[in-house]
Amino acid sequence: DPAVGLRSLYEFVRSGVISSGSVEEGAEEWGPPVLLVDDLSVLLSLGVNFGDVLDFSHYCRAAVCSQLQGNMVMLVRCNGEEEEDEGDEETEALLKGLTHQCSLNLHVQGLPTGYCKDIHGKEAPMELKPWLPGLSLKK
Repeated sequence: DPAVGLRSLYEFVRSGVISSGSVEEGAEEWGPPVLLVDDLSVLLSLGVNFGDVLDFSHYCRAAVCSQLQGNMVMLVRCNGEEEEDEGDEETEALLKGLTHQCSLNLHVQGLPTGYCKDIHGKEAPMELKPWLPGLSLKK
């Protein structure tokens, strides 16, 4: 059952983040935790329902952001508008659900003309929710 696997993955992430926040005597203290998830859409290709992936994201966010005042960065790969697959519907639904959970949605894509020595792609902030606590855009 994929949902059981996600529960175990969440417990692993939660225990790792919580244990990384504890400071041993004489050890250097780190700042708030950051959870990086490289390609959350891989879970969809493994047969996990997008609703379960959204729940996983929500629980991780509650543990990392709310309880420990940390941050999360999640990558979701989308094929783009030119390719339409059946699996893209779940990816798009996942992307929309994550957009509602996030404080900043950054859309990144390669250049349509291909590789360039100086510029490799384009990015644009799609949605910004500055009213969320803890969000600062100062450099």
